[in-house]
Amino acid sequence: MTESAQQYEVFIESVAGATDGQPPLAHWSWQRLDEGGEIVVRGSLHISLAACFASVRLHSVEFGHAPVKINL
Repeated sequence: MTESAQQYEVFIESVAGATDGQPPLAHWSWQRLDEGGEIVVRGSLHISLAACFASVRLHSVEFGHAPVKINL
C-alpha cells in the first residue's frame, strides 16, 4: 500500500434536530481509504469540523500524510 494512493474522507455522519430555535448539530467523521477504496481506519462523531480535522491531523502525523476529500 503506497501512501500516495491513500486518502482521507471527511463527512457529516449525522445531524441532530434543532430544538428551541437552536440550529441543528452536525457530527463530523473521517475515514482513511486504501488504494482500492477500502476503509482502513475511521474516526467518528466529532462535534465540529475543526475537531474532525484535528483528529485527521493527529492520525496522519503518526501513520503518514494523504490527501483529504471533503464530502458535504
